[in-house]
Amino acid sequence: MLITNFSKILPTIILATITVSLISLIGILLFWRRTYSEKLIKHGISLAAEALLGVVFLNIIPELFSHSETERGALNTETKS
Repeated sequence: MLITNFSKILPTIILATITVSLISLIGILLFWRRTYSEKLIKHGISLAAEALLGVVFLNIIPELFSHSETERGALNTETKS
């Protein structure tokens, strides 16, 4: 049974490996020339920084709201009768 499932997944694995290898090769070829490399590095660093900040804030903001609600509940010492 495991061999049957593996034979169905194997072409997908090979295709994904070839795709990632081609993308890496394209990246290497673009950085081969110095003029492209300088332009791509500037834009690449700014894109990476924007993505990092976006992920950080999109993950932190919901957690801040969830923690503030639990703290309000913990600080509320009034008992309901």
